[in-house]
Amino acid sequence: MQIATFSPSSKPDENLLKKAILNLESRGIKVELSPNLLGRRGLDVSSDKERFNDFKWAFFESRSTILIPSRGGYGLSRILDEIVKLNFAKVKKTLIGFSDLTFVLNFLSVFENFDIFHGPMLATNFFAGGDELFHYLEKVVNKVSYEIRWEGYSSGGRFSGKIYGGNLTCFSFLVNTNFLPHIQDFILFLEEYNEEEYRVDRMLHFLKYSGIFREVKGVIVGFSDVGYDVYINFFRKNKIPFSTNFPGGHGKMNLPFPIGRVCEFDADRNVLRVHFER
Repeated sequence: MQIATFSPSSKPDENLLKKAILNLESRGIKVELSPNLLGRRGLDVSSDKERFNDFKWAFFESRSTILIPSRGGYGLSRILDEIVKLNFAKVKKTLIGFSDLTFVLNFLSVFENFDIFHGPMLATNFFAGGDELFHYLEKVVNKVSYEIRWEGYSSGGRFSGKIYGGNLTCFSFLVNTNFLPHIQDFILFLEEYNEEEYRVDRMLHFLKYSGIFREVKGVIVGFSDVGYDVYINFFRKNKIPFSTNFPGGHGKMNLPFPIGRVCEFDADRNVLRVHFER
């Protein structure tokens, strides 16, 4: 297995990145590094050029078909207008990421030639390793169907549909823009980190007023460092089926699942079943 890593958002911690690469290589996974992996990532035009060049390298120049960014952070939203100009029609890649990558995970999911997954990144997750994370990575790469089970509060119900979403803040900013595909009858995934409870509540209400929840079959809530009461209260009040505590996002465990692909969400048992037929 070979993956390419790049930095389209923030600059990664160099020590954590080195640990991740060693961890991957110890398991027989080759890591292809972008030429500008550790370049500067600020809030200026030159930084945006470096982000965009790194992104373009991964999709159009790297030899690897599996792309996993070094980390998320901030900055990908600054180059979305350049990304959408790229011709992705003949590119066949698997992209895995989360956090700031939410902006492109949803946008790129409309391309049939891509496999898009919300999941772990190098300096964020793979520096510590863990057999479970690599177990699911192998499933994704080899396109073997799998299921994820977890313990959490659930309103119950069983649903089948494509999954969209990601980081709550990033997804909220995608709504009513050209960067979010037309989505309906879907399962929504949300996770959040380092936000106040009242801000989470405000974003959930914004999504409601935007009309998003009229198209949602059920909601899977991943990591939340403010707890789950704000989500439970909101979804109960609005009679939206949901489940909490999914092992995805900024928490200790960040298991991969597809964006824009039909999955089965069993909220009665807290099970997500991933298949590779579109």
